[in-house]
Amino acid sequence: MHEEKIQLVKEQIAALRKAFAARKIENIFVVSVGGSLATLYPFKYIIERETDKVFTAAYSANEFANDPPRRLNEHTLVVFNSQSGSTPESVAAAKLAKSRGALTACYTTAPGSAIEQAVDCPIYYYD
Repeated sequence: MHEEKIQLVKEQIAALRKAFAARKIENIFVVSVGGSLATLYPFKYIIERETDKVFTAAYSANEFANDPPRRLNEHTLVVFNSQSGSTPESVAAAKLAKSRGALTACYTTAPGSAIEQAVDCPIYYYD
């Protein structure tokens, strides 16, 4: 069972890499709430330190959904984290990002959840 989970995650990451490579990404935003947002800060930090090719920022999901950044467009990757997969603010933010043409991805422990259905590329993790 463990090997199957690892294989699934590898496939999900490969799908995200393929979707990313098909676009000219200029912005990467991390969006979530509470502790889920905190888990995305290392990702944002590494991007800021390792490249000057993209702009990156972190937003609470409610802020993002109600006052989206001007840079949100088809050249944007937005990464979400929702352990339950049902955080209303994150789901709303994901739907908004996708409607603006952004490539969307999420980390979740909940296959079939609302956040998974709202994004292009889900990636499961197991707590």
